[in-house]
Amino acid sequence: MGIEVPQTPQHGRAQASRVFFHVGVTRYRRAHGFAASTSIIILAAQMSLEETLIAVWRQALVENASAVELDGNRYPVRCPPKRGLRQVDFVLDGNEIRGLEQNPNTKSRWAQTARSGKKVMQFLTEGRYVANVVDGKVTVYGKRAARIADFCGSRHH
Repeated sequence: MGIEVPQTPQHGRAQASRVFFHVGVTRYRRAHGFAASTSIIILAAQMSLEETLIAVWRQALVENASAVELDGNRYPVRCPPKRGLRQVDFVLDGNEIRGLEQNPNTKSRWAQTARSGKKVMQFLTEGRYVANVVDGKVTVYGKRAARIADFCGSRHH
């Protein structure tokens, strides 16, 4: 299961994702008579698990932000001195999730991917890995992640 952030020739992935989300929000806002000021709230409420993970990955690893902003909340990006890898703890629909920059000095295939120069972030909840993002592509694994994704997806109906 995966989702790819659209990329256009004139924009990078981050810009394309902003354009993609903005167009959907603008249509929704107009169709339901919401004021322009509500578009950010609508955007956050409509993000799926995959879209949220990509947003965290992009802000923390691509944009090197000091904090990740989701649903109007700011979550600090920390860089503990032990390994010097970025991490961010955030909440999505009541689920506490931690995003961890992949340690390239391990033997896993994700570490090998990180060593090759790709930006890799692993996501954990309740001490178990549930997903990762590699260069804007999400891989979700496990039943726990599926339950979170199903709950997030239920907001679209």
